[in-house]
Amino acid sequence: MKLEPPSSPVPQQLAPAEGGFVAWTQNTADRLRWLWFALLAALYLIGYSTSWRLHPDSAFYLETGRNIARGLGFTYHGQINRLAYPGLPQLLALLHRLFPQAVIPLANALLLLMAFAALAATYRLLTRVVGRPQAVIVTLFFASSVGFMKQSYAILTDVPFY
Repeated sequence: MKLEPPSSPVPQQLAPAEGGFVAWTQNTADRLRWLWFALLAALYLIGYSTSWRLHPDSAFYLETGRNIARGLGFTYHGQINRLAYPGLPQLLALLHRLFPQAVIPLANALLLLMAFAALAATYRLLTRVVGRPQAVIVTLFFASSVGFMKQSYAILTDVPFY
C-alpha cells in the first residue's frame, strides 16, 4: 500500500486563522511601533539616576577604572586582576580622566546608552530574520523585562553582553 503525502503541510485545525488575534496583534504592534518605542524610551529615561546603585561588582569596576586613570594599571585593592573584562574599566578610566567630578552620572548615562544600543541591535537583527512585526513584539518584551531594566541602571558589564 502506497502512502500519499498530505495535501496540506499543516492540518487545517492547526493552521492560524486569517485575520485572527495573532495577526491583529502583529499589525497593531507594527503600526504603533514608534509610539511603543517612544514610551519605552521615556520609561527608561524616567528611571535614570545620577546616584550610584550600590553593588559589589560595580564598586570593583569603578575602583579599577580609577586605578587605570591614575596609572596604577588593572588593579583592585592593590592587587592585579586578570579575571574581569577590561572594556568597562577602560571606559570608566576615560571618564575619570576627562570628568573626574562626574564619573557616576556619566557612567550611568553611558550604560543606559548601551542598553538602547542593545535594544536597537536586537530589533535590527530580528527585523532581518523574522520580519518587522515579530521584531517589534520581541523587542518590546525584551525591553520591558525586569532583568534587562535592572541591568541597564547598574555599572556592570552585563548590559552589552545580556
